[in-house]
Amino acid sequence: MSSREISNDIEHVVALPPTEGIHHALGANHDLVTGLDELIDNAIDAHAQNVVLHFHVDGFRLVQIGIHDDGTGMSLQQMQEILRLGGHQARNKKNIGRYGMGMKEGSFSNAEIVTVVSRQRGQHSAGYELRKGSFDAGVLGERSIMDVWNLRADMLTLKHGTSIVWNSLTDVYRGEDEAQGLGFISSTLEKVRRHIGIRYHRFLERGDLNVSMFTRWDDADWAPNPAVKPINPVGYSRPARKDYPRTLTVDGKPGAPGVTAHIWTNRSTKDEFILEGKDAMGHQGFYFYDADRLLTSGGWSGYRRNSKDTKLLRIIIDDPQVINEYVMVSPQKRSVRLSEGFHRFIDSLRDAEDSEYKFEDVCAAARDVLRESNQKSGNADQISEAGVGIAPEVKRAVEVHARLRFTDPIDIKYKQLPGDEFVEIDQPNHCIYINAKYRKLINPGRGSLNDAPIVKTLLYLLFNDATVQKRTKKSNANVEVWNALLTAAAQAEIHSRSE
Repeated sequence: MSSREISNDIEHVVALPPTEGIHHALGANHDLVTGLDELIDNAIDAHAQNVVLHFHVDGFRLVQIGIHDDGTGMSLQQMQEILRLGGHQARNKKNIGRYGMGMKEGSFSNAEIVTVVSRQRGQHSAGYELRKGSFDAGVLGERSIMDVWNLRADMLTLKHGTSIVWNSLTDVYRGEDEAQGLGFISSTLEKVRRHIGIRYHRFLERGDLNVSMFTRWDDADWAPNPAVKPINPVGYSRPARKDYPRTLTVDGKPGAPGVTAHIWTNRSTKDEFILEGKDAMGHQGFYFYDADRLLTSGGWSGYRRNSKDTKLLRIIIDDPQVINEYVMVSPQKRSVRLSEGFHRFIDSLRDAEDSEYKFEDVCAAARDVLRESNQKSGNADQISEAGVGIAPEVKRAVEVHARLRFTDPIDIKYKQLPGDEFVEIDQPNHCIYINAKYRKLINPGRGSLNDAPIVKTLLYLLFNDATVQKRTKKSNANVEVWNALLTAAAQAEIHSRSE
């Protein structure tokens, strides 16, 4: 034995169980969408073909979220195992779940009370209630189990699978402003829909998985939300260059570990380019996949820095050999850490048909595409950012297409205005008010924060300068004329509908 080594004399062993405080740390690295990811991962591992998310709104507050699948379900013993911290570990490397923490972390990051009910084909259902801060699980009685199963039956007809319901939600709007509350719900649902479409796009594209979303407003029936569609980060209509996408492998050898490089066209408005929001750097970088589940939406993970001249470049890395050898996936599957060997791996990459073509040539091609695109384009006038009351789709389009001023966003709201005036411009608060008496005229259906997107977008463009810039006699005169014409048009529309 080396003189530097220490030999400890163990007298006896003391058990050091975790304290209840560990539960409060669970989910610290999760938010709503990544918490739902953990449950969807489990559903896929359970061979589910259908996953349903439900969102229950009471007044203008989100009070409950549930996720239901038609997977194989769990026996009572399996449920007890999976509900223990670290109690379940994937037995198959093809499984997405690996650490036995996902369901607990994903759930307790968003809720204080978690209900889990599961049924295997031909077996009785079993259920538990978990509370954050406790290591105990409450066994559900038959009535409570049926309550959950009946809830699921409204949206998912198959009689086997697992349902998880979150109550006492933690990260939701708790204020008293109805508009802000509805805005939170609208943006949350859209964020969830897009996120799932991106992370699980390969499953959705193949038809291996269908994800639906439903919302219940107060005591009304469950209403379907817009469909969750696949959003492929390299799902462009045409590549920016005819010689792309391009696959590079170690030393250019066929079948060797490698990556696939994609270059987008500049200024694309496709959801596949925008992903979860505008990024000045274009979501460039590495897209790592594990068992076909997208882990990262761009970024270089420390390999290199983001640069505006490579913002159109996306590198797909889904080779299991590469993931297993060079990539450490975080337990939350939100980030990766690259080994030192990863840099040597990238340096060894060559095109199979051109052994001189390497990774730096890929970066150079992306720079060339962007430079050529900028040389061909002109510049539109600057406008202010779109704010409250404007549909999220329009906001994303503004962020992608427009040259933005450094001003506060322009909001569009309804307000009771004197007389028949169509709009009022509140320049100090950067707000365009539409006369509330015309709301049903421009949006005959159920009103919402982001209703009447066409009319609101036209008003946003028409009054953009007048709402944020210093008013002149000419701009004041323009506002008066435009408002008079809009008022006359609204009155004419009312008259035509009454005939």
